[in-house]
Amino acid sequence: ARIRAAAEPMLTAAHAAGGLRRQAALVENAADLDPALVGMVSLILATEQAAEALTLDAKRLRATLAAVMDDTGCPSVRAPFHTAAVSAARQVVVVIGPVPQEYMRTPEPAPDKVALLRALKDGETINGAQLSNGGGPVLSIRARETRV
Repeated sequence: ARIRAAAEPMLTAAHAAGGLRRQAALVENAADLDPALVGMVSLILATEQAAEALTLDAKRLRATLAAVMDDTGCPSVRAPFHTAAVSAARQVVVVIGPVPQEYMRTPEPAPDKVALLRALKDGETINGAQLSNGGGPVLSIRARETRV
Protein backbone atom coordinates (compact mmCIF):
# COMPACT_ATOMS: atom_id res chain seq x y z
CA ALA A 1 0.00 0.00 0.00
CA ARG A 2 2.84 2.40 0.82
CA ILE A 3 4.45 1.76 -2.57
CA ARG A 4 1.17 2.52 -4.41
CA ALA A 5 0.61 5.63 -2.31
CA ALA A 6 4.09 6.90 -3.19
CA ALA A 7 3.59 6.33 -6.92
CA GLU A 8 0.02 7.68 -7.16
CA PRO A 9 0.90 11.42 -7.27
CA MET A 10 2.99 10.76 -10.38
CA LEU A 11 -0.17 9.83 -12.30
CA THR A 12 -1.61 13.34 -12.06
CA ALA A 13 1.50 15.48 -11.55
CA ALA A 14 1.52 18.70 -13.54
CA HIS A 15 5.17 18.06 -14.39
CA ALA A 16 4.44 14.67 -15.95
CA ALA A 17 5.58 14.21 -19.56
CA GLY A 18 2.11 14.78 -21.03
CA GLY A 19 2.11 18.43 -19.98
CA LEU A 20 5.49 19.02 -21.60
CA ARG A 21 4.35 17.28 -24.78
CA ARG A 22 1.33 19.60 -24.95
CA GLN A 23 3.58 22.62 -24.41
CA ALA A 24 5.96 21.42 -27.16
CA ALA A 25 3.03 20.89 -29.52
CA LEU A 26 1.99 24.52 -29.01
CA VAL A 27 5.48 25.61 -30.07
CA GLU A 28 5.54 23.23 -33.02
CA ASN A 29 2.11 24.35 -34.26
CA ALA A 30 2.59 28.09 -33.74
CA ALA A 31 1.45 30.04 -36.79
CA ASP A 32 4.22 32.65 -36.61
CA LEU A 33 7.74 33.05 -35.28
CA ASP A 34 6.84 35.35 -32.37
CA PRO A 35 4.37 32.98 -30.69
CA ALA A 36 6.81 30.11 -31.32
CA LEU A 37 9.63 32.01 -29.58
CA VAL A 38 7.41 32.95 -26.62
CA GLY A 39 6.20 29.36 -26.45
CA MET A 40 9.79 28.14 -26.49
CA VAL A 41 10.61 30.29 -23.44
CA SER A 42 7.58 28.81 -21.66
CA LEU A 43 8.62 25.30 -22.69
CA ILE A 44 12.17 25.81 -21.37
CA LEU A 45 10.90 27.08 -18.02
CA ALA A 46 8.32 24.29 -17.76
CA THR A 47 11.00 21.71 -18.54
CA GLU A 48 13.35 23.13 -15.89
CA GLN A 49 10.54 23.18 -13.32
CA ALA A 50 9.59 19.62 -14.28
CA ALA A 51 13.20 18.49 -13.86
CA GLU A 52 13.32 19.95 -10.34
CA ALA A 53 9.96 18.40 -9.44
CA LEU A 54 10.94 15.04 -10.92
CA THR A 55 14.20 15.07 -8.95
CA LEU A 56 12.22 15.61 -5.74
CA ASP A 57 9.79 12.86 -6.78
CA ALA A 58 12.67 10.46 -7.43
CA LYS A 59 14.15 11.19 -3.97
CA ARG A 60 10.75 10.61 -2.36
CA LEU A 61 10.20 7.36 -4.28
CA ARG A 62 13.75 6.20 -3.47
CA ALA A 63 13.20 6.86 0.24
CA THR A 64 9.88 4.99 0.18
CA LEU A 65 11.39 1.97 -1.58
CA ALA A 66 14.36 1.90 0.81
CA ALA A 67 12.04 2.11 3.84
CA VAL A 68 9.78 -0.67 2.56
CA MET A 69 12.76 -2.88 1.72
CA ASP A 70 14.25 -2.24 5.17
CA ASP A 71 10.92 -2.86 6.95
CA THR A 72 10.31 -6.13 5.09
CA GLY A 73 13.91 -7.36 5.18
CA CYS A 74 14.09 -7.47 1.39
CA PRO A 75 17.83 -7.34 0.54
CA SER A 76 17.39 -6.40 -3.13
CA VAL A 77 14.92 -5.93 -5.96
CA ARG A 78 15.87 -7.18 -9.42
CA ALA A 79 14.35 -5.34 -12.36
CA PRO A 80 15.09 -6.35 -15.97
CA PHE A 81 18.10 -4.01 -16.27
CA HIS A 82 18.77 -2.82 -12.71
CA THR A 83 19.07 -4.10 -9.16
CA ALA A 84 18.11 -2.00 -6.15
CA ALA A 85 19.71 -2.83 -2.82
CA VAL A 86 19.64 -1.21 0.59
CA SER A 87 22.98 -0.86 2.35
CA ALA A 88 23.92 0.43 5.77
CA ALA A 89 24.47 4.15 6.05
CA ARG A 90 28.09 5.23 5.63
CA GLN A 91 29.87 6.71 8.59
CA VAL A 92 30.73 10.37 8.24
CA VAL A 93 32.98 12.57 10.31
CA VAL A 94 31.32 15.47 12.06
CA VAL A 95 33.77 18.14 13.24
CA ILE A 96 32.51 19.47 16.58
CA GLY A 97 35.52 21.48 17.68
CA PRO A 98 39.17 22.25 16.98
CA VAL A 99 41.01 19.36 15.30
CA PRO A 100 44.77 18.62 15.82
CA GLN A 101 47.02 20.10 13.12
CA GLU A 102 48.05 16.69 11.71
CA TYR A 103 44.42 16.22 10.61
CA MET A 104 44.23 19.57 8.86
CA ARG A 105 44.61 19.91 5.11
CA THR A 106 46.04 22.93 3.28
CA PRO A 107 44.38 23.64 -0.05
CA GLU A 108 46.54 23.54 -3.17
CA PRO A 109 47.34 26.96 -4.64
CA ALA A 110 44.92 27.89 -7.42
CA PRO A 111 45.05 30.63 -10.06
CA ASP A 112 43.17 33.84 -9.22
CA LYS A 113 40.86 33.82 -12.24
CA VAL A 114 39.37 37.22 -11.44
CA ALA A 115 42.83 38.85 -11.43
CA LEU A 116 43.81 36.91 -14.57
CA LEU A 117 40.64 38.04 -16.36
CA ARG A 118 41.28 41.69 -15.53
CA ALA A 119 44.90 41.49 -16.67
CA LEU A 120 44.08 39.65 -19.91
CA LYS A 121 41.25 42.09 -20.69
CA ASP A 122 43.73 44.93 -20.15
CA GLY A 123 45.87 43.39 -22.90
CA GLU A 124 48.53 41.71 -20.81
CA THR A 125 50.08 38.48 -22.09
CA ILE A 126 50.30 35.88 -19.33
CA ASN A 127 52.02 32.53 -19.79
CA GLY A 128 49.62 29.68 -19.12
CA ALA A 129 46.44 31.76 -19.45
CA GLN A 130 44.34 33.10 -22.29
CA LEU A 131 40.83 34.45 -22.78
CA SER A 132 38.15 32.17 -24.14
CA ASN A 133 34.51 32.84 -24.98
CA GLY A 134 33.64 29.73 -22.91
CA GLY A 135 31.71 28.04 -25.72
CA GLY A 136 28.65 29.16 -27.59
CA PRO A 137 26.15 31.85 -26.70
CA VAL A 138 24.35 31.46 -23.38
CA LEU A 139 20.60 31.98 -23.14
CA SER A 140 19.42 33.58 -19.91
CA ILE A 141 15.78 33.78 -18.94
CA ARG A 142 14.79 36.13 -16.15
CA ALA A 143 11.41 36.99 -14.72
CA ARG A 144 10.16 40.41 -15.71
CA GLU A 145 8.45 42.81 -13.39
CA THR A 146 4.77 42.81 -14.13
CA ARG A 147 3.19 46.23 -14.28
CA VAL A 148 -0.44 46.70 -13.59
